[in-house]
Amino acid sequence: MKCHHSGEQPCRGCLRSGNADTCVLTPTTVLSTAARPRKRPARLISPSASVAPAVEKYDAASSKRGGDLTRIFAAVDAAVFAQAVAIFRIRFPECGFRHAPDLERVSDDISDVDKLRLVAILAVSLRYLGETADTRRAEYAALMARELQSRMTAPPTLSLIQCFLIMAIYEWGENVGYSAWMHAGIAARMALVYRATKSETIELDWKSASALLSEVEVRTIWTSFAIDKLLSCGKQRPAMVKPGDIEVRMPQNEEDFVFGTEPQVLLSFDDMMKDTSLRRHTSSSGFQFCVLVRGMDIWHRIHSWIVDGGRKLPHMTESENCPWKPTSQWAKLKEQLRVWREDQDPRLRYPETKVAAHVHFRQGEPFAYVNLLYYLW
Repeated sequence: MKCHHSGEQPCRGCLRSGNADTCVLTPTTVLSTAARPRKRPARLISPSASVAPAVEKYDAASSKRGGDLTRIFAAVDAAVFAQAVAIFRIRFPECGFRHAPDLERVSDDISDVDKLRLVAILAVSLRYLGETADTRRAEYAALMARELQSRMTAPPTLSLIQCFLIMAIYEWGENVGYSAWMHAGIAARMALVYRATKSETIELDWKSASALLSEVEVRTIWTSFAIDKLLSCGKQRPAMVKPGDIEVRMPQNEEDFVFGTEPQVLLSFDDMMKDTSLRRHTSSSGFQFCVLVRGMDIWHRIHSWIVDGGRKLPHMTESENCPWKPTSQWAKLKEQLRVWREDQDPRLRYPETKVAAHVHFRQGEPFAYVNLLYYLW
């Protein structure tokens, strides 16, 4: 929850809950202009407040930008990268582009952007490796902020888009929502340009355009969509992308992705919304990334409706807008959520399936994620 405060402790929430002595202020965008504390304007792309001192100290001691990246990358053992990628895969199911062959690219001869992507994964994953990793995490985050700021207008590449997405996740975890939203927005726009660039010389429909894209590319584009929906908060942070803007097929199932099998059927977002058999074709073997993508879209619609006023909107007391009437917005959103739930594998539904079963297969986080989207309603 965001703090509501005038720049001084304690915030209103801690006052009401009796936790004034332990209040820690967090950023807020709901302060009035008169109550807002004066401070230097923040940069558009900046490291979070928690790593700002590390940025200043690191800037003073650093030499050239490219040399910093090469030096830091070379100082990390390949086994540490392997552990970080494994943690990233488990902890962040919304980043559907993670792929087992990524570890094969841990070498000195890869591009600077690929090195930066691995360092970004390392920065996000280190928070799960204990307090001793905090110093290195701040250093990696500072490097990410500087490198990405210099590449905001660079031609989009797959690794660069993924870097911005991972940075959005990092900033969200550091409770810097605006910066996370900005990074996610840059990634979303880059993903759209990347897709258009791949097919700009030919007049294509979405199926033939999808054929030009690899599964990692498709999943990177849909990850930008999912994270955009996750970080968009109604009026203050509108979403950058709609499903109709994507124009690529939905992701294939996890097993085919891992083993590099070509998809048997090309399904668009609209196809899955209209045809039950097609939806279940991609949702019949446990957790699937496309299940999460659809869930994020429904959650965003529900959340945006609530932020806009929900049941407090005008004319909500009229007969056709009562929640128990199928014509009401509440009932329509509830029906979308119900259909999404029924399309899932029964083993994904809590409490019919216990958490321990998915933890055994190291899928506890995705299982909790999908069920949380459902039960938040």
